[in-house]
Amino acid sequence: IGTAALAVQVVGSNWPKPHYTLLITGLCRFQIVQVLKEKPYPVAEVEQLDRLEEFPNTCKMREELGELSEQFYKYAVQ
Repeated sequence: IGTAALAVQVVGSNWPKPHYTLLITGLCRFQIVQVLKEKPYPVAEVEQLDRLEEFPNTCKMREELGELSEQFYKYAVQ
């Protein structure tokens, strides 16, 4: 069982040694049904345990999630 989450903020520092701090917000819980492959990174079929449809503005939230995910990737690459 795991939690899908949205990265809200990434903070990095080089002192006293390089490290990063992530601020995340949980979106829903999921359960792994079947691991499809393990390399070069894990891919699995999952079953959602919580229902996002119960929350208002689900479609808008999905669009924002995509945009924030792209922003997070850009910041991570920098």
